[in-house]
Amino acid sequence: MISENAQDSTLLIGCSGWNYPDTPDKGGGWTDVFYPDKETKRLRYYSQFFETAEMDSTFYNRFYSKTTKGTFIGMTKATPERFQFSIKVPENVQNVIYGVLIDADSNRATGRDGVDYQVEMQWNNRTKTWIRFFTEYSTQGQPRVLNEDLNYSKPFFSNGSNYILLHTNLADITSPTRYRIAFYSEIIHNISDSVIDYTNWVDIPPIQYAISTTPENPVTLRQGETKDIGITLKSTSGPVPVLNYLLENHSAINLEINRLKPSQSFEPTELKIGASSNAPTGQYVIPVRANISVESPFPSSFLNLKILLFERRR
Repeated sequence: MISENAQDSTLLIGCSGWNYPDTPDKGGGWTDVFYPDKETKRLRYYSQFFETAEMDSTFYNRFYSKTTKGTFIGMTKATPERFQFSIKVPENVQNVIYGVLIDADSNRATGRDGVDYQVEMQWNNRTKTWIRFFTEYSTQGQPRVLNEDLNYSKPFFSNGSNYILLHTNLADITSPTRYRIAFYSEIIHNISDSVIDYTNWVDIPPIQYAISTTPENPVTLRQGETKDIGITLKSTSGPVPVLNYLLENHSAINLEINRLKPSQSFEPTELKIGASSNAPTGQYVIPVRANISVESPFPSSFLNLKILLFERRR
């Protein structure tokens, strides 16, 4: 097997397997020809001479069903960092999907569950081809495929890498200055059997947080004076509900929570702030930490991606 990396044109030469423990006279094994003896750690020994190998046992369900995460961890530990495996897609897998959902206006009321656009790569195990979709969702949640490539051949991953490249032009999604994205992947065996992995929403650019005080910002105190103030956690995406505040008192300034509003309330939290009678004049920065709960779930209507896949086929 010769594997070519389209990114840097590096050729890796290897064989279609390595686990051949018998001698040549007993089923065509490699012991006494390549492996010194039957006790040799075959993959470790093999990787000293070759830089890649095909693993075709994953194609057959009787082996694939017994494969665990530990199997692959053991394989990587037994081989050098540069070594690469070529893993066959299991025969009972219909599709492998990678995608990104885009909330172009950070508004959950538009699109489908807030999703305005979708970029998706699908591996079709029957045709042995990659398919790329670029889809827009209306306010009613109806999909409209803007671009479809049924035989996508441009490189979007590198051999041995643990990531893929999913891209679109910002001009194609109305060139937003702020937007959110969520990634997902799925293996589909059939309409009733699949495995999905996904992330929460990621804000671009990241949300910035700041605490403000009312009615004064900043607060001005005289020596020995105490005031009741309100503090609010604000962000570039709007007010944020706070579970609780963690206060760090200064030697000259004392902070005390009078009343914490309910976690879902956006009203200011009431604080009592006081300066000691001998507090030196000057400016003080008092650290205040906030525990927040920001709901950022993966859109529920996209959890059953295989249904959407079959919808697009109709």
